Amino acid sequence: MTYDRGEFVELAHKKQQERQDQSIPQIIQIRSAGHSAELLTGQPEWDKFLGYLAAVREQIEQDRERLTAELDDIDTVDPDVVMGITTRRAAMATNLKLLDAVMQLPLDLIKGGKEAGKIMERFTSASTAA
Repeated sequence: MTYDRGEFVELAHKKQQERQDQSIPQIIQIRSAGHSAELLTGQPEWDKFLGYLAAVREQIEQDRERLTAELDDIDTVDPDVVMGITTRRAAMATNLKLLDAVMQLPLDLIKGGKEAGKIMERFTSASTAA
């Protein structure tokens, strides 16, 4: 079976519309999450939570620096001690990354929500133009 140009364009448009229809609920959820994150970040409770996370992060950084100094100490030659320090430093690095991700999450949600809003506007304008 062969398609003429009109049938091909119609089929392509139909497939595009199906993909768009499938992604709209997800885009709406992302936009909603962005809006909720905007509301959250303006609250004093959120600022207090961020302050707590920043304090925990600072403590972990200080502990990690202390362990690094201990590891750099020339008297630290016991392999078990070195392995323990290295393991704790790796765990602390992971915890720092997690704290950074938690503190960054609302900003990422806000950014994603704005992008989702732009996509919805494009979908809406494309739907009304067609």
